[in-house]
Amino acid sequence: DNAQSKAESQTTGYSSPGDFPSKASGTAIHVDEDRQTILVPVNGILVPFHISVLKNVTKQETGNVSILRINFVNPSPSFSVGADKTLMYIRELCFRSQESASLGMVHRQIMEMKRHFNQNETLLKAKADIVPQEALRINPNRGPQLQNVRIYPNLQARGKKTEGNLEAHVNGFRFALKKAPSADVKHVDLLYRNIKHAFFQPSNKSSTIILVHFRLINPIMVGKSSTKDLQFYVEYMDEGESLMDNRKRNTWDRDEVEDESRHKTMVSQLDAQFKKFTDKVTDLLPAADPSEPDGD
Repeated sequence: DNAQSKAESQTTGYSSPGDFPSKASGTAIHVDEDRQTILVPVNGILVPFHISVLKNVTKQETGNVSILRINFVNPSPSFSVGADKTLMYIRELCFRSQESASLGMVHRQIMEMKRHFNQNETLLKAKADIVPQEALRINPNRGPQLQNVRIYPNLQARGKKTEGNLEAHVNGFRFALKKAPSADVKHVDLLYRNIKHAFFQPSNKSSTIILVHFRLINPIMVGKSSTKDLQFYVEYMDEGESLMDNRKRNTWDRDEVEDESRHKTMVSQLDAQFKKFTDKVTDLLPAADPSEPDGD
């Protein structure tokens, strides 16, 4: 019936053998990226396995023979398979071939498909925790802004930090990216009513970061992950680091004294910018109304 067909398609990628790719044969492993499924030959018959049931795949060389080992997800020993005692689980399948390059390509295709599948699953789980919120109402007049700040969690991979401007609007903040990492991520919106706690950390001796931190009531999506904590910050080099190369200089070297003075002025200006921003936003927000706990 339809329910059984749907259940089978979730674990095999197909509703019936008629859906198998026409170019797949019973003598070779075929990777179907569109269906997120691999088809493997078992006694000359193609057997499909959805990528979700694959635990891992390894390839090793033994003499002139390459071996591809596919390990499957298996239930724990305490798992009950129900009344049907005829059910069996495959733990692993091994395939041997003298064509190392061909088997290597299959191995890479499966690993890449598994990686994409895991990323999509993580994204779906993150989105499942997201509570729908109203759209940000843009302030037609220029409101308070923090310019040239960075966001954490970071939106870009490989450690490249994301910079932009934090803007205060009618019912929330918008972090407008200077350089979007992708076409669908150009800004991050944060509603006032979703903020549980907010604090401003000025410069101090134990840190080289000036920041505003928001603890949220409900998580929001930042890139491809959900979070309840957001920081907008700038990093500055402390005096010890900025003068590291000048340790051999005379303590009263005129250039060194000027460097220290410029550094202190820069940090003081950054503190003032953050403090001015937080004060202006505080003045913009209406006083808390006990009768409207969900108000801005």
